[in-house]
Amino acid sequence: MRVVAAAREHFDETRLTHLVWTIAAINAWNRVGIAASAPA
Repeated sequence: MRVVAAAREHFDETRLTHLVWTIAAINAWNRVGIAASAPA
């Protein structure tokens, strides 16, 4: 996991955890938005 190793060079463990959870939340809300949208 090169991305995580690179991120650890810039963020401490707490900040990296917050970043990962934020990305996961954005991804989840995007999926909800796609599922809730009316078909074209």
